[in-house]
Amino acid sequence: MKTLRTVSAIIVVIAMTAVMAIGTFAAGYDWDILNADFTSANDLKKFAVEAEAYKNFVTVKDGALHITKDASVGTGNGANDIMAVFYLENAVTSGKLVYSARIRTKATSSLFIGFFDSANKLKINCVVGSSAQGGVIGIKSSGNNKISDNAFNDGEWHDVEIVFDIANDKLIFTVDDETKTQTITENFQSSGDTFSDIKRITLNLRGGNPADDTSYIDADYIRISSGAEAGNNKPGTPDTSDATVIAATVLAAGAVVTAFAVKKHRK
Repeated sequence: MKTLRTVSAIIVVIAMTAVMAIGTFAAGYDWDILNADFTSANDLKKFAVEAEAYKNFVTVKDGALHITKDASVGTGNGANDIMAVFYLENAVTSGKLVYSARIRTKATSSLFIGFFDSANKLKINCVVGSSAQGGVIGIKSSGNNKISDNAFNDGEWHDVEIVFDIANDKLIFTVDDETKTQTITENFQSSGDTFSDIKRITLNLRGGNPADDTSYIDADYIRISSGAEAGNNKPGTPDTSDATVIAATVLAAGAVVTAFAVKKHRK
C-alpha cells in the first residue's frame, strides 16, 4: 500500500509539472507588427531598399534575407549603406516595442540595426564593427556600450532581441544567452536627445572599401511585436499542443503504472 501511495504521489508531481509546462511553453510574444521568416521571396516585399542602385544586393537566399555588396559600392557611410528598411504602419510612442532577429554576418565593414523616428532621426543604433566595436555588438552612443564581449561577426548565427520598454525608460538587449538592461535615455545616438517615437527600423551593411566584396548579412528571421503576449509565436518555443501531448503521455503512463501497482498489491 505504501508503494502504491508513493507511485501515486510521483505521478501527481510529474503530471503537475507537465501541466505547468503548458503555460511555460505558451509564453512569448505575438509578432503582430512583423513576422518574416524569408521562406518566400514575398517576405522581402515587406521591406524597402531605398537606394535603387543597391536593390540587387538585398535578396532572399537559402531561406534567409541576404544583404551583400561588391566593388561597385562606394566608400563611406550613409548614402552608401545597403539596407533593408521596415516602416511601421503606426509610429510607436508608448508601451513596448520588441525586435527579434537571428543574424549571421561576416562583415569587415559595419553592420547596424537602426531605430529611427518619424522625422527620420536615428535614435538608437546597434552596431557591429570590425574596428571601433572590435567585432562585437554594441550601442553606438556617446558611451559606445558593448552588449556582449563575444564575437558577433564570426559567420555564426546569433539571436538578438531588443526590447524598448518606453514607459519605464528601459532598453533590454539579449544576445544569445546574455542579457543587458540599460535606459533608453543613456543610449540615444545623439547625447541629450529625448524619446519621440519609432517609425522606421533598418538592417544595414555599411559602405566600405570598394574592394571588399566579401561582407554579408543574413537574417534567418526578423520579427517585431508591440509587446503583446501570445501562445506560441516566440522563436524556438514549442507549440502549446506539444506540451499537451507531454502531459497526456505522462498521465497515460502513470495510469498504466498505477494499474500495475494495484494489480500487484491485490495479489
